[in-house]
Amino acid sequence: MKKFSMAIVIIVALALVGAAAYAVLVYDDNKADDSKSNSNQNQPEQNKTVVAPVETDNKSLTLSVKYPGQGVGGYSYSTHQTYTFELTVDSNGWAGKSNIMIFGERSDGGIDIGCMSVSVNGNTIQTTKNYVEPENVLSAMVKNVNMSNGGSQNIPVEVTFNRVGTFTVTFQAFDEKGNPVSAPLKCSGLNVPESGKVGLSINEHSIKDVNGKKYTEIKAEVVNNTNVRVVINASDFYLVNGSKSIQADSGLSNPESRELNFSGDSLRNDKMEIDLYFDYSGSLAGYHLEYRGAYGADNVPLN
Repeated sequence: MKKFSMAIVIIVALALVGAAAYAVLVYDDNKADDSKSNSNQNQPEQNKTVVAPVETDNKSLTLSVKYPGQGVGGYSYSTHQTYTFELTVDSNGWAGKSNIMIFGERSDGGIDIGCMSVSVNGNTIQTTKNYVEPENVLSAMVKNVNMSNGGSQNIPVEVTFNRVGTFTVTFQAFDEKGNPVSAPLKCSGLNVPESGKVGLSINEHSIKDVNGKKYTEIKAEVVNNTNVRVVINASDFYLVNGSKSIQADSGLSNPESRELNFSGDSLRNDKMEIDLYFDYSGSLAGYHLEYRGAYGADNVPLN
């Protein structure tokens, strides 16, 4: 009987130990879950990637700007010319580091890298392109603009338009996590019109025999001095003397057609040589070479 009682005591003791161990495991698991939950709740907010202006009621900072042509009706901007936007950032009781975003949009044909460049104090700021329905938006960032409570910062933002079209430049301040701390400040209707014309010069001219027929051959150089791409066609050139006008033979002329990039192209694709043939072999006294294509050139005398 004593042995049986002892066995019962041992079984009960083991059961109690097992229950206690289970309780400890359950408690530890719950503690781990609580710790994980608290860890998730206390994780820092992830930095946001800002790709376009954000409408907000936050007015921790106020932006204002002055720039050439501001408020002037019909004002036009030029390509490859730098314009300074004098941006002022005022604090309304907010202090800390802010990032000033500069956004660029273009209504004519959309915008791409290279259409607009941005710099501050002569230092170029990298621009990125993002698609924001319904079009692309360029963005550039002035980093770590320190603001004190009630303080003010002046930032000279230099903008260069490299394409024609109507641009919109927008400024907005964000905190270090990408949250807006100012309303967007929009400068719209920045018109960059087409300008310039084609340049034409003659290198040499002579009479050439082609398959037993004599032609006047003119070797000319064409330069695109406009701010847009221009297609040069041989058929747009004429040999003119008062009432007489002789069109170039596009079948013999070389090249028959070529597109020239806008003026100032770094790869020099803004100029070309063209070999023109005209069905004429008489005297060239009183004649001039005339270009009748888009963005017409000045006439060039042949004598």
